[in-house]
Amino acid sequence: MLYVDQPVGTGFSVSYGGYASSQSQVTDMLMQFLRNFNVTHICGESYGGHYIPPLAVAYHPEGVSIGDGFTDPATQVLTKPSQAYHFGLIDEKTLAAANVEALKASAAALGGDFVRAKRHRDAMEDIVEKASDVNPYDVRKFGNYNDTDVVAFLLDPSTMEILRVKKTFGTDDGVKEALEGDVMRSYKQDVKKLVDRGIPVLLYQGQFDWKDGATSNEAWIRDILLQGDTSYLRAPRRILGKSKRPYGWIKNISSFADVVISSAGHLAPMDQPLALLDLITRFVRGEL
Repeated sequence: MLYVDQPVGTGFSVSYGGYASSQSQVTDMLMQFLRNFNVTHICGESYGGHYIPPLAVAYHPEGVSIGDGFTDPATQVLTKPSQAYHFGLIDEKTLAAANVEALKASAAALGGDFVRAKRHRDAMEDIVEKASDVNPYDVRKFGNYNDTDVVAFLLDPSTMEILRVKKTFGTDDGVKEALEGDVMRSYKQDVKKLVDRGIPVLLYQGQFDWKDGATSNEAWIRDILLQGDTSYLRAPRRILGKSKRPYGWIKNISSFADVVISSAGHLAPMDQPLALLDLITRFVRGEL
């Protein structure tokens, strides 16, 4: 299994000549790197919904998985105020205010003004988060994730020595600045290309993720899969589990599968590690 800190400037990776400002640049850099390896499946989470689709279109892997992906911002942002309301996080007055910003964000993204779209999306999320004080990545929690142990491990000098890296783990400020115009771009058509090519695609979301959860992803999934074909709507939603211990729900047609992981937030593999191990194993083996 190969883990890649990308784009350059994130994690332990070091930039010697600036930062990527588009997904085409990110993809080109990764393609140069991946030519040295025989990679069969490409997996990512969250902003991986941006990184993975164009990379997979260029690389032609045997399978692709994206967890709690941020893939089609203009569509996903519209679902989030209502989802927050139905999670019980906000009242109707706050819902109305959040909807105003969501509509502006979606319109700006569709119009190609991605920086303005991000500003309105941030404003919408700020409205919900201030009203609820909830962790947007897991609405069951107040406050941030406890990542003390992970951070301590990554910053430990012995870890750096074992990995033979000199940079302290973290993300350079220049990475976010360079990719600011990319945040609200859509990459759903790249996912559609993968589906049309018959490349197995697995999307999974934690049940309690508000940031990029099931509701927001389902909206754009329908958009790329329907288009004159109702088989996805007619497909049954099945309980997914191992040894009679269910851990989620799956809906799949042909080589495409969409899964909701029970009792998980945005970081589904952290919340339900055994479930994700089983899910990814079955996906790689073609057993979903």
